[in-house]
Amino acid sequence: MPIEKKVPSFFLVKLTIDTPLCINIWTQKHRKIPQNSLPKMSAKWLLFLRSFLFLTHLAAFSTPIHKAPALNGTNVDHLAVLAIKSMIKGDPQGLLTSWNQSSTNFCQWQGVTCSLHHQRVTHLNLASGGLIGTLSPSIGNLSFIRVIQLFNNSFSSEIPREIGRLFRLRQLRLAYNCFMGNIPATIMNCSNLQVLQLGFNNLVGKIPNGIGSLSMLSILALHDNILQGGIPPEIGRLFRLQELYLFNNSFTGNIPATITNCSNLQILELGNNNLVGKIPDWIGTLFMLSTLDLRNNFFTGNIPATITNCSNLQILELYNNNLVGKIPDAIGSLSMLSILGLPGNILRGGIPPEIGRLFRLQELYLFNNSLTGNIPATIRNCSNLQILELGNNNLVGKIPDGIGSLSMLSTLDLRNNSFTGNIPATITNCSNLQILELDNNNLVGKIPDAIGSLSMLSILGLPGNILQGGIPPEIGRLFRLQELYLFNNSLTGNIPATIRNCSNLQILELGNNNLVGKIPDGIGSLSMLSTLDVRNNSFTGNIPATKTNRSNLQILELGNNNLVGKIPDGIGSLSMLSTLDLRNNSFTGNIPATITNCSNLQILELDNNNLVGKIPDAIGSLSMLSILGLPGNILQGGIPPEIGRLFRLQELYLFNNFLTGNIPATIRNCSNLQILELGNNNLVGKIPDGIGSLSMLSTLDLRNNSFTGNIPATITNCSNLQILELDNNNLVVKIPYEIGSLSVLSILGLPGNILQGGIPPEIGRLFRLQELYLFNNSLTGNIPATIRNCSNLQILELGNNNLVGKIPGWIGSLSMLSTLNLRNNFFTGNIPPIITNCTNLQVLSLGSNNLVGNILSIPPTIHWLDLRDNNFGGKLPSPTNSSSLIPLDVSNNYFVGSLHNLVCSDGVKKTKYFSLGYNQLSGVIPECWEKWSSLVLLCLSGNYLSGEIPRTLGSIPLLQFLAISRNKISGRLPSSLLNLSYLKVLDLRRNNLAGIIPPWIGIKLTMLKILNLRSNKFYGNTPDQLCYLSQVQVLDLADNNLSGNIPRCFNNFSVLSGIETNLEVQLSFSLDGGSFIVGDSLVMKGQEAEYGSFLGLVMLLDLSSNKFSGQIPSELTTLHKLKSLNLSRNQLTGEIPNKIGDMKSLESLDLSVNNLSGELPMSLSELNFLGTFNVSYNNLIGRVPTGTQIQSFNESSFFFWKQTLWSSTK
Repeated sequence: MPIEKKVPSFFLVKLTIDTPLCINIWTQKHRKIPQNSLPKMSAKWLLFLRSFLFLTHLAAFSTPIHKAPALNGTNVDHLAVLAIKSMIKGDPQGLLTSWNQSSTNFCQWQGVTCSLHHQRVTHLNLASGGLIGTLSPSIGNLSFIRVIQLFNNSFSSEIPREIGRLFRLRQLRLAYNCFMGNIPATIMNCSNLQVLQLGFNNLVGKIPNGIGSLSMLSILALHDNILQGGIPPEIGRLFRLQELYLFNNSFTGNIPATITNCSNLQILELGNNNLVGKIPDWIGTLFMLSTLDLRNNFFTGNIPATITNCSNLQILELYNNNLVGKIPDAIGSLSMLSILGLPGNILRGGIPPEIGRLFRLQELYLFNNSLTGNIPATIRNCSNLQILELGNNNLVGKIPDGIGSLSMLSTLDLRNNSFTGNIPATITNCSNLQILELDNNNLVGKIPDAIGSLSMLSILGLPGNILQGGIPPEIGRLFRLQELYLFNNSLTGNIPATIRNCSNLQILELGNNNLVGKIPDGIGSLSMLSTLDVRNNSFTGNIPATKTNRSNLQILELGNNNLVGKIPDGIGSLSMLSTLDLRNNSFTGNIPATITNCSNLQILELDNNNLVGKIPDAIGSLSMLSILGLPGNILQGGIPPEIGRLFRLQELYLFNNFLTGNIPATIRNCSNLQILELGNNNLVGKIPDGIGSLSMLSTLDLRNNSFTGNIPATITNCSNLQILELDNNNLVVKIPYEIGSLSVLSILGLPGNILQGGIPPEIGRLFRLQELYLFNNSLTGNIPATIRNCSNLQILELGNNNLVGKIPGWIGSLSMLSTLNLRNNFFTGNIPPIITNCTNLQVLSLGSNNLVGNILSIPPTIHWLDLRDNNFGGKLPSPTNSSSLIPLDVSNNYFVGSLHNLVCSDGVKKTKYFSLGYNQLSGVIPECWEKWSSLVLLCLSGNYLSGEIPRTLGSIPLLQFLAISRNKISGRLPSSLLNLSYLKVLDLRRNNLAGIIPPWIGIKLTMLKILNLRSNKFYGNTPDQLCYLSQVQVLDLADNNLSGNIPRCFNNFSVLSGIETNLEVQLSFSLDGGSFIVGDSLVMKGQEAEYGSFLGLVMLLDLSSNKFSGQIPSELTTLHKLKSLNLSRNQLTGEIPNKIGDMKSLESLDLSVNNLSGELPMSLSELNFLGTFNVSYNNLIGRVPTGTQIQSFNESSFFFWKQTLWSSTK
């Protein structure tokens, strides 16, 4: 502080007895100032000052000879108070207006009190004056002062050490200022000090050890500072101490045992520190204690039982510590207790019934513990109870009716427990109740109608229960209600119209219920409403226009309902709106341009509606926006470049739309962007290099677009990237080796592109990588050994590439691996045995490679096993724990031996897909299928199995696909198969089955889509009951010994006739973790061909190579969707039906080798899709009909060696 800017009154004047007379002047920093550095003074002023100092010296040290009343200590006090004023820079209330040099009677200045006899300052009271400045060291010259009251001002800097010279000082009240630095040790010289209040400042350091010398102290208040260190044991010497306030500091250590000496202590407040250890038992010796506050520390151990000896205790607050054990039963002996606070500990056991003896108790806080049991019925005896907070415990049972007798109760908080039963009707007797919170329990029943009688209620919280019924209209009588929370229940019905009467309502949350109807217009009259949340209900209709007229509305959440219509333009008038959630409705039309008037909007979520048009360019004016969600709509056009003006944007979701064009280069300006999801659009062009400047980006999802070019190397600048998904684009060239620098990456998805080259070894530097998807590319080379470093890897999918080499043994070191997909590559060699070290492996897909060797066992954790289309041999593997296997596919290998060990193993209840087809298995099919209760698909085709079909196959209730074709099965169809009511495919062709086709196939298996009994030894008539198979698409009975007429009722096949159009395009089976799509071969167009997975393209009726007789039923011509009809090699007679041309979908028609006669119907010329046609070896006559398709077939399709047909051209 420059000296030249000060006047002499700023300095303390200290006299030393020297010859010649010496003047020592001290600054506020207590530095001695040499005389020659004093500012220039007028001669008159110097003469006055020297005279004053000389006379003061005489008065202090000499025997007075002459009376000098004008030159006593009052002048020292006068100068001192002027010095105090000079360092006060702000006086908003004008307290110091009267303090000026021209007025010498300073004892009349405001805030100054002097003694009557000596006219010396004894009291200085400038409290609550709003004063701003520092406290002058000159205060130490007020040697007669007894009381200093400067609290509740804005004094800053340090407390002057000169206060330590005030030996007469009894009260020092400097609380609620901005004092800094240490507590001056000199204060300990004020031996008469009774009250020391320094609370609510910025004092640092430790409490001076000399505090114990203030033996007269009754009140010590050092709270709300930044004091550290331990509580000094010397405090125990303050025998007169009655009140000790040390809360809101950073004290550490234990409570010193010496405090037990403070036998007069009435208030002990040590809360909000870092104190540790146990609460000492000696606390119980402080018999005068009325308040004990140890909140927010780190105390451990039990609540000491001795605490109940403090019979005068009125306030006991121990919350937010680490106290354990039970609440002492003896707590009931504290008869004076009015406040008991024990929340935020680890207390267990029940609430002691003895609490009911605390008749003066007004506030009881036990929340955030681990208390169990019921609320004791004795609580009803606490008739003065005003606040009861028991939330966040493990309390059970019903809420006791006795709570209704607590007529003084204003707050009841029972949140987050496990209470059951109804809300007691007696609770409505608590007429003073203002806050009722019963959230997150298991309460049932209805909300009591009498809730409307709680006229004082301001907060009503009942969310997270199982409440049913409607919202009672009586809620409309709660005129003081400000907050209403009913979300997460099972409430039904409409929102009552009476809600409009709750004119003070600010928060209304009704989400996650079963409410219906329209959102009432009356809500629009709630002028105080700031939050409206009705998400996840079944509301219908439009957004009421009145609702967009609420200027206080800040949060509007209407998502997951059935709302329709356009988003009203009036939304733009909600100037305070910060959150707008309209997700998952059926809104139509454009995004209203007026929405950009909501300048405070931070969250805008319009996901999954039917919005059309473009994203408004003006979206860039929403400068506060942090989340923008528009996915799942029908938005078109480009992403507006103006999005780059949203500098606060953190999350941008535009996926599942029809957006086109490039990603705008301005996106690089959104420097706070963390999530960018643009997947499932029609975006094109290159991924812009500017994305690399988004340093905060954690998720980048550009899946399922048409991006081209390379993966930009700049993307690796996004050092916070955790999820990178570029699946299913047209990205080319190589995976950049710089990808290894994305050190926090957990998911990397690049499948479905045209990436070439090898997998870069740098991927091994991604130590946090959990999921790696590179399937469906053109990658080559080996799996790099560095991937073994990705120790957190859980999913590794490299299928459908051109990878070669052996499966590396180090894969066994990936202990977290749960999914390994290497199918459709060119891997060779054996499966490495060390793979069994992957103890978390659940999905193992190695199909369609060139793997060899025997498989002895299946790891116990595997529940998805795909080994199809390899060269494995030997016996079938035995599952170690097959109960977890959902699919098991080892088809198209060279396994040999019996099925028994595998099929009859224990614990196959969860297996859904079981395919052993096209191996070299032999023996009978065992009778163990009653264990396979979850099986959906069973394929045993293409083996050497013999014997009969086991009857226990009929005990698989969920079976949909059963294929045992191309074996040596004999015998009849067991009647137990009629229990397979969900069966869609029954394929038994090319066996030695015999007997009649049982009628129950048509009666019980009505969901069949494929029935293939081809090439067996069935005989007899075709049962008419097969006509009940209305869903059938493929009926192949060829190459048997069937006879009789073709049933006329085949026109009941409603799918083949086109009456039903719900075709299954794919025959797929959804399983946990994925799906299997199955296919096989059928005889079409005269040859056997694969139909693969496209069942919807197959419509076939084949009755060829049997002994059917009679005429071709004309009813067959109504099968308009049939694509292949083969009736050849039978004994059919009569004419070809005239309306055969109505079967316009036919691609293959074979009626050859029968005894058909007459002319070819002219309608054949209307069959424009025929690729195969044969009517040869019949007795047909006449001309060949004209037509584009029919004329294209050669003569072999028409003629026998005896020419009976002639071309119409001849």
